[in-house]
Amino acid sequence: MLSANLHFLKAVPSPHSPSGVPANLLSYLYFHYKQTSRDSTITSRDSTITTIYRIINLVDGLICFLVIPIMWSSFYGGEAVLFAHSPVCYVWAVLWEILIRMSIFLIGVMSIARTVALVNPLHAPRKIHLLLPVAVYLVVLVVQESIPLVLEAQSEYYEIFATCGLDVKEVIGHSVVHVKIYFFFTIDLEFITPLVIIIVSSIVSVVQLTKRVSKNNKYKHDEATKTILILAMVYIVLNIPYCAMYLLESIFIWSDGEIMLMNMDMSPSLRNFVFSFILTHSMAVNSMINPLVYFCRLPQLRDFVMKKDGLRKSISKSFKSGSKMVRG
Repeated sequence: MLSANLHFLKAVPSPHSPSGVPANLLSYLYFHYKQTSRDSTITSRDSTITTIYRIINLVDGLICFLVIPIMWSSFYGGEAVLFAHSPVCYVWAVLWEILIRMSIFLIGVMSIARTVALVNPLHAPRKIHLLLPVAVYLVVLVVQESIPLVLEAQSEYYEIFATCGLDVKEVIGHSVVHVKIYFFFTIDLEFITPLVIIIVSSIVSVVQLTKRVSKNNKYKHDEATKTILILAMVYIVLNIPYCAMYLLESIFIWSDGEIMLMNMDMSPSLRNFVFSFILTHSMAVNSMINPLVYFCRLPQLRDFVMKKDGLRKSISKSFKSGSKMVRG
């Protein structure tokens, strides 16, 4: 009975699947409309930040969409359902690994950019400084996730988590050195390091904003800084359990100990539920909350959503832009 209830509970946090997709889509359309409108008050820096917001919306929307198969499997007691098809399982696993890493990286880029702009306003990051790292990291992730494919790694459905993953055991082998290298590049560098950077950037930003308030100095970008800080705080709260878990795993691996986290002293059903939420649902909840932060923080976004005219024009512009790209 407990097992059945926990399978249901794993699906309960998943309203971010249906709601997170349209929420991120609306935010994307707003930022697209803002960027393509002929508003003389929009600076080059504003345009660059808006581009990053659009990329975040796109990534978050896809993450929310990818949770739908997990929710479906959870409602059916952990059965594979859509994941029973090998191509679906493999593509899902690759996309999930790329998107969750890109989501973390984008929050890190925004945090660093805003911190640099606060500390040294005259040397704020330019467009190339923000978009080039994003493009390079995307290429790195695609190459990284292509290696198992080249080495013919198989996808595997994990019933206890209701998710798919790539079986990399045959790729990295059983050598302790290989396992350490794999963990360092795919876990330590891509999950734990960004969390540390985001926390440090957030602390510096808070200190800088506090100094400005005490001196009664306010800049027009301070509100944007607060929005980015809120996004960073949401990320930190929801991803600390995830990163802490992998940090402990790394400590065990680097100290040549055994991986003991999955052997915690709790019932198997409860343990599986906890790890399922930490490994998948926390990421998707984060992706669902981000557009809600925009909606609460940006009056222009609320007006845009409420006014059908602005939404219609944005959709029309998006289709026109897409048609031009297709035509070449």
